[in-house]
Amino acid sequence: MCASTQFTARVLTFVVISFVSIITPSYSYSICEYKTEKLCLDKGSLFTDLASSSDSLSLYATIYKAKDVNISISSKVKTIKKNFEDGKATEGSITVTIDGKVYEFSSSFELGGKTRRKICRLAPVKINIKKKELKVAGFAKGMDKTKIVFQCNTNKSMAEAIRMEKIIYDLHAVVSPYARRSKMITVTMEGDDDVLNALLLEDDDDFEIRTATKIIKNKTIATTALNREEYIKMCLFQYMISNSDWSARKGHNTDLYRRLKDNSLICVPYDFDYSGIINNHYAVAPENLPITEVTQRHFMDKQVSLEELKIGVATFIEKETAIFQTLNDCQYLSDGSKKRMKKFIESFYKIIKNEKKIKKLIK
Repeated sequence: MCASTQFTARVLTFVVISFVSIITPSYSYSICEYKTEKLCLDKGSLFTDLASSSDSLSLYATIYKAKDVNISISSKVKTIKKNFEDGKATEGSITVTIDGKVYEFSSSFELGGKTRRKICRLAPVKINIKKKELKVAGFAKGMDKTKIVFQCNTNKSMAEAIRMEKIIYDLHAVVSPYARRSKMITVTMEGDDDVLNALLLEDDDDFEIRTATKIIKNKTIATTALNREEYIKMCLFQYMISNSDWSARKGHNTDLYRRLKDNSLICVPYDFDYSGIINNHYAVAPENLPITEVTQRHFMDKQVSLEELKIGVATFIEKETAIFQTLNDCQYLSDGSKKRMKKFIESFYKIIKNEKKIKKLIK
């Protein structure tokens, strides 16, 4: 081999090695969270271990394992809304009471939920707590930015609806380790005498640590690039609750994460208020789908193969007892809501236990 050819070969080898080192994640560090359990990535292997009692928790992890949580926001809903419409955040403070212990932090507030802020008196509020203050209070990284989803209005039916949405998050966790967590809390706002029911959603930092993933900001992606096992389970779950208000390809009501152990892409759903299992008064079926009511199920991806679908169905059949047990054990839902949701899910299982009906899902 001539000298120039050898030089070229060495250069190409260096380029290839450099490129591989850039695209391959390093697992020489550890990621640990939660006092009862920590997830650690060490030298490429993923394993679960018990954390010591000295490990600090994030604010969200502390809230999630608590019994009673109340959050008080020092700003009025109208003020947050007006400032948001003017293109600016509202500065204020947030008081978090966790099983009687009180913490106060500086925070800014913005509106969330494009649809809910148009139709609900109480739109979701994004909170942004000062990281330094969380650290001073002894909390680990996490929950400096998250979202509070309120009951849409102050009447009893809307209070029950937000509790029904909470159980949907819990049911998703039965079939997927990548379900986003939510916590039922009560919230008081300045200038409002009502004690509001709300969901505090798990923030990105806490989710990343708990699931050993990394969020991808660009949500637009071809569904064929997603982790197929998790994607099919998500499609079936959305079908089970009759929710058509999502799009993995467009990132509508879904987040995209990269799983660190193998770089596969995980699509994580949220916002289930348009699902037929809840049947909110404001929920309407998408005009581009062959359904007229949100209570009518529609399988959203017709490109899924029958083989893939059957594998996903097997998971739901395996988890059937756990799904109904989770619903039955729920302490915050009324007996009427439990009965109605159980009946709705039973109709789903009648479909997936019939092979002819399974085939129709992707036709």
